[in-house]
Amino acid sequence: MSEEEYTGNPTHQIPGMISWTELFSQNPEESKAFYSKLFGWEIEDMEMPGMTYTMFKCGNVPVAGLADPAMLGESSSTWMNYITVEKLEDAIEKTNSLGGSLVIEPTPLPQGRFAIIRDTHGAAVGLYEYAG
Repeated sequence: MSEEEYTGNPTHQIPGMISWTELFSQNPEESKAFYSKLFGWEIEDMEMPGMTYTMFKCGNVPVAGLADPAMLGESSSTWMNYITVEKLEDAIEKTNSLGGSLVIEPTPLPQGRFAIIRDTHGAAVGLYEYAG
């Protein structure tokens, strides 16, 4: 799939669908080596405030990200999915009303905003609101 096909495919922007996945790794260099060898993913490191974010790509198409688990207050490595929502604040309010909690406040990105929540059993999941 080309980058144009990926960005032109709105299925990842449908509320309730998983739109992104991210690896929170205690050892980012080993993770980069492992996944690039396993799947042939290309690696693109990007400097962000307070951290280096790694984009895993299949050709020019971004397929996953790599970040520091300290963002979540975690000490172990884990994969996390981000689920598309229409309105981030509404999803956070509903999370709280159902007994869940907010882990990371809404954070702006060029394509939209994200937040991370925990369910009533402590499992974390990302919420993503696309711009426009």
